Amino acid sequence: MKLCIHFDINKTILLIDSSIGRGFEASLSSLLSECVWGKFPQDLPKSDRKEIDWEPISSHAGGPPPFEEAVTYGTYLEDFTCLSKAERRKLKCGFVENPRFNSFRPSFEDLLGSLKIPSHADTSGFHFLGTGYYHILPSFFELINYLVEQDDVDFRIVFRTFGQDTAVIAEEFNLFCENKHPLFACSRKLDGSDPSFP
Repeated sequence: MKLCIHFDINKTILLIDSSIGRGFEASLSSLLSECVWGKFPQDLPKSDRKEIDWEPISSHAGGPPPFEEAVTYGTYLEDFTCLSKAERRKLKCGFVENPRFNSFRPSFEDLLGSLKIPSHADTSGFHFLGTGYYHILPSFFELINYLVEQDDVDFRIVFRTFGQDTAVIAEEFNLFCENKHPLFACSRKLDGSDPSFP
């Protein structure tokens, strides 16, 4: 089977978004805002709806919608208000800092902790790991290793971004393919040096 996977880099394999200057924690806060369910007054005209009209209906993130009218905070801001793009972005990036949503802070801290590079790892000399957090998310490398181990899959990866991340992504991915990445081992070299792997 031939498989070509296109990755829009931001918010899929990379949390930071250099195209809009959004850092790691703000990006994670924005993502979390898209995973928490709530409700808002359906009879209120869209033009009158404000950020404060959305109320959480659960203290944890994720899972399917608990009822048909439930919407995530991010979706509410994007689709059910007339707030400007800049206002929506600010609210989503500041989601966990909003005192109204203190109950989601533990979920944020758990996610942040799971994305922190282990203290024993030697990442010196790798500028893309300078934040102390994973640059390319671990799940991406796990996917590549899974695909490599499938004998009947001939795959290609295409990266796409509106930012300036392509060069850094390529640098880190090439290190992985050469089995020189400081944090992730490739199950077999993908740099063309393995004669048994095209």
